[in-house]
Amino acid sequence: WARSSTSSPCPTISSGAGDAETAGNQSKSHQGVQVLFQGQLLRSTVLLMACWFCLSFGSYGLTVWISELFKRVGFNVSAYEDAFFVAAASLPGNLLASLLIDRVGRKGVMVGSMAAASASALLFGFSHTKALTITVACVFNAMSTAGWNALDCLSAELFPTTLRAVAIGVLSASGRVGSIVAQFTNSSLIDSSVALLLFCTAG
Repeated sequence: WARSSTSSPCPTISSGAGDAETAGNQSKSHQGVQVLFQGQLLRSTVLLMACWFCLSFGSYGLTVWISELFKRVGFNVSAYEDAFFVAAASLPGNLLASLLIDRVGRKGVMVGSMAAASASALLFGFSHTKALTITVACVFNAMSTAGWNALDCLSAELFPTTLRAVAIGVLSASGRVGSIVAQFTNSSLIDSSVALLLFCTAG
């Protein structure tokens, strides 16, 4: 059958509206980032960025290098074995945070868990048995996980709803920088001083 000559051609979709919407969203995001560093939000933003940086530096820095640290202290532990135990320690950390975060408060859970994680990182350098070393590493990961849960709550609740997504993006970027810096720092310290590496992690 011949196609009817009266059929209307398909309408062309202009990309102008989409480009305008994209440009508008980028402008709003840029303005949102500026607002985070102005007025009353400046202090909260800077302090939370520091917390994200330090927590990422310590937790990811030690977790990535945990197998090498085990070898340096004389324990030939399977990479899968230590990864399993350290990762499994996240579960009690999550449970502990969920039980205490409304009773003790966000700041209380974060401060307490960070203090415990720092103590366990320092104790790691003085452990001389395989069981104690793995236990300390698990405690460190559990406390770090509890601290992350509290920090996530604080980060979401301290910013207005309209700026919350932008704020989390900025804080996450700060955490990623901390993770990257930790890898370069630990790679330079692992051959010179394991004790100094653990001290930096605990700090």
